[in-house]
Order: sequence, then structure tokens, then C-alpha cells
Amino acid sequence: RWHADHVPVRLVMSIIGPGCEYIPHEVEIMGSSSNMRLVDRNALNTLDEDDTRIANDIIVPPNLNTEAVTSAKEGDAVLLMGRAWEDSSEGDFTDDAKLAAVHRSPLLSSGQERILLTVDLVP
Repeated sequence: RWHADHVPVRLVMSIIGPGCEYIPHEVEIMGSSSNMRLVDRNALNTLDEDDTRIANDIIVPPNLNTEAVTSAKEGDAVLLMGRAWEDSSEGDFTDDAKLAAVHRSPLLSSGQERILLTVDLVP
């Protein structure tokens, strides 16, 4: 499920299997020039939906998923800024604000395995 972590910074690395999927900040900002933002940050913060597929489609519209999503490969170290370091007031998601990285775990094929290393910055 698309989400942002509640830490200042998190390093995520898949030791075995596919890495995380994320929306680069630059890609999200480019989408703001159109009438539709790439990420519904209000839904990201407040959505109460049990079905992960429905939630994902609300947070990042499905027609944008393939163009906007970057997939880390096995062994890639991805440094993600979390909400604790976010530079926005409640509900104010301006283009120049420093926003938490929106990411999710990849869908795994049947029998596919994944070992994930995460390291959090502890203030």
C-alpha cells in the first residue's frame, strides 16, 4: 500500500528480491502543472480503506502508476525522507515543500521471496 513513513529518514534495501516502488519528488512536482497531482496526499494521510487495491488507486491514480513509479532493484539502497522531516503544514502540499517520500512494497509473484533491510535515523 502506498504510504509515507513516520520517521525522519529511512534507508530501504532489498537484499533478495525486488526493491521498493516509489514516486520521485521531481515526478510528483511535474504532475502538479496539470489539473491532477500524481499523489493524493490528503488521502495518503487520512484514507480509511481496508482494500489495498482501492486505496492504492485513490492515492496514486492507476493511469499514472506505470509512468510515475520508480522500482528499485535488488541491492539498490533507497534513502527515503519520512514525515518527521517533512516541510509542510497540515494539508499544505505546495510544490516547493519538502514532502515525505511516497512508496510501497512491490507485488511479489507466487513463490517469490524478499529479504528487506531497513535502517532508520533516530533523532
